Amino acid sequence: MKTVFFILLLLLSIAGSTQQAIRLGSNSESTPIQQGISNKMSVPFFRFEGLMNAPHPVASMNDLKNKIVILEFWATWCGACIPAMSHLDALQKKYPDQLQVIAVSDEAPERLERFIKNKPSNLWFLSDPNQSFQTYFPHYSIPHSVLIDQKGKLVANTSPSEITENIIEQLLKEQTVTVKEKKDAYSSFDFLKDYFPKPEGFNDFSFDIQPKIPGGFPITKRYTPTNPWYGRRLTMINNSLDLIYRNVYNKAIPRMIYEGVDKDMFAINTSEQFCLDVIVPKGKENEMSHYIQEQLKKLNLPYLARVEKRQVECLVFTTTDSSLMEPFRSKTQGQANASAGQPNVIRATTYHKKNVPIDDLLNHFEQFGIIKMPVVNETMIKGEFDLDFEFDAEDANSFKQAIAKLGLKAEKKMREVEMLIIYK
Repeated sequence: MKTVFFILLLLLSIAGSTQQAIRLGSNSESTPIQQGISNKMSVPFFRFEGLMNAPHPVASMNDLKNKIVILEFWATWCGACIPAMSHLDALQKKYPDQLQVIAVSDEAPERLERFIKNKPSNLWFLSDPNQSFQTYFPHYSIPHSVLIDQKGKLVANTSPSEITENIIEQLLKEQTVTVKEKKDAYSSFDFLKDYFPKPEGFNDFSFDIQPKIPGGFPITKRYTPTNPWYGRRLTMINNSLDLIYRNVYNKAIPRMIYEGVDKDMFAINTSEQFCLDVIVPKGKENEMSHYIQEQLKKLNLPYLARVEKRQVECLVFTTTDSSLMEPFRSKTQGQANASAGQPNVIRATTYHKKNVPIDDLLNHFEQFGIIKMPVVNETMIKGEFDLDFEFDAEDANSFKQAIAKLGLKAEKKMREVEMLIIYK
């Protein structure tokens, strides 16, 4: 689920110092395992190498003996992670001698160093681009917290909000604690085989909607170019209706209007989540969205959707100096947008992509929620570009500086744009 933050070339240049973010000590009580560590088991004798914001760049679990340890898996681009980090930082400040939080990210050390500079913290930081901890603490979403007691035993895989002062106090008194587990995997359940079985050669229209899978988290599965279902199958698991409509109509959150509907209700009322699987025949890939829209209209759903133009406040992009884009103009226009050895890297704060129009970058700002309003392109820039764009979310000026390097500026203005209306 996670992708490397920097381009491959940069990762190769730092691989020698980061590929071994953790090592197992020779006197470990536990051996490497494949299915994760169970609660109350001793964690391996980790040796953390390349620590940042710590007294020393190397520390081991032995150095942290008699301390509560929290391994916090996060990322600078993760919106939910930032308030979680503030919460853990407050705990670290209150229990400096009894607790050690180590914030682990798969991003490059340089990015973490900038974060620490922009947002000073009491936590230790560790870059782990190889995701070395996944074997021991499997997880698919962040933030994800691993709570380890003073004796080096796993208490829980949980969410940072579940680790409260009361939990810390109970652990310090060696009392039994109950921490809500964060379960973001579907175990052995295969929703394609068990919920939406289809033979490999299936080549017709298919629309299947089912109730939610209890205990599961929302995911949307899109199929890669090497998959036989590529471009003609869409699978959504435990999605709320507004999220389904958003995907089907291809509208970002800033382009959604809830009329007579409480949008927070969709997150609270999980009983109205659905699983959806759609297939179209080969050669009909471009008809998928329309096909799903028409099928949804036939159902007796509690909420409906339509697209219409509305006059709303938008962030309008224009150019200050179009010549600044010229160095990025693609020399291989019309080819696939990822060349060999240089894969696309797409995250909220990072956009490395080849052979794309400027529209693609501006749509990225809207789709990833970087801009909390519709984005309008009035740059008049034509052609395709090889774009390497990134900014630091914790730095208020970073985004403006990043778009300025491309000769762009953005202003709030009223514009008539297409909006997705959710209504009863």
